[in-house]
Amino acid sequence: MDLVEAVFQQALATRSLFKRREVLLPDYEPDCILHRDEELRAFAQILAPALRGDRILNAMLFGLPGTGKTVVARYVLRRFASVARAQDRSVRVLYVNCRVEGSEYKVLVAMCRELGVDVPSTGLAKAELYARLFRAVDARGGAVIAVLDEVDAVYRPGESQLLYLLTRMNESTRRGKLSLTIISNSVTFKELMDARERSALFEEEILFHPYTFEQLYDILKHRAELAFHEGVVPEETLRYCAAIAAKEHGDARRALHLLRVAGELADRAGAPQVTPQHVDAAIAAIDRQVVRSALASLPIHAKLVLLAVARLCYQRGSDPTSGEVFAYYARLCRERGLRPRNERTFRSIVANLDLYGLVTARLESRGRYGRTRRIHALVTPEEVEAALCSER
Repeated sequence: MDLVEAVFQQALATRSLFKRREVLLPDYEPDCILHRDEELRAFAQILAPALRGDRILNAMLFGLPGTGKTVVARYVLRRFASVARAQDRSVRVLYVNCRVEGSEYKVLVAMCRELGVDVPSTGLAKAELYARLFRAVDARGGAVIAVLDEVDAVYRPGESQLLYLLTRMNESTRRGKLSLTIISNSVTFKELMDARERSALFEEEILFHPYTFEQLYDILKHRAELAFHEGVVPEETLRYCAAIAAKEHGDARRALHLLRVAGELADRAGAPQVTPQHVDAAIAAIDRQVVRSALASLPIHAKLVLLAVARLCYQRGSDPTSGEVFAYYARLCRERGLRPRNERTFRSIVANLDLYGLVTARLESRGRYGRTRRIHALVTPEEVEAALCSER
């Protein structure tokens, strides 16, 4: 029996620790959402007027990653669509994950296709894409609710017209009306937008606060009961996962991912239970993959800012100031024939890199000279350079 055959035979001969591992996956849609009653009610109240034939207000759901924005939105939208069908209401929901699509153009393509408009994946001018989308909304009639999840992935301050033009669509339509809900991982997303976009978009806002330790424990316990056989995950393991995630912005997605990977490691090792030691091993495995994935998904300017931080840190052996990083970043842009972003956008990029755990930024007092921000890279220049190679 060869090595591969032995793995398969062992799987057939032993009982897995899991009974439904899918409930720990990020795309699982639970029938019960814990500790988000206020947010569920608020989003449902935003959508409810459409059931009476009224146009709903544009809205924004925002908060740090793993705070329940997507799961709440998809749960409420699923229930809303069911009621709308039962009441024979002319309402259509378009859900688009902007990070999956990857660009403003592809977001528009996805919206058009959701409405039954066949458009090419490339080759059309954006103006034509917008025109086809507007015509499709108007031809359909009734209410169209567009939900753009992880909008941060495609929105470029000062460049992107996506949000502004979508919020202005109703000025060009007669029968169909579009309402926009955007979901952002940045609590400072509003600051990136100009006054026109803010006034049109922020009619309703729902802020998702990080989960507490006890809330994370409840969520993990509930999912573990569904995912594993009885007695497989001790309470100490659940509390250990919850404690780690509570320190990392109260991230429920991180907690569930940790538990699943720890379970996979225990299952493959033939262990009878998932222990805190398996969680430690899972952390090491996940962190290696997370860094590679995070670097690969960064926009080009974020990669260049990160490269500037990493090179300055490793060359000097100390943390550079934000001004020093900006100057080095601008030089990297010029070397590549790119126009540097302005300082406001640069600060937003640094804040996002901090949020993703790729840098740390701290304020430092300089006495009568005021304060400065020092930035420390948590990745090496070589790692960033490897990610930049994928841009070519």
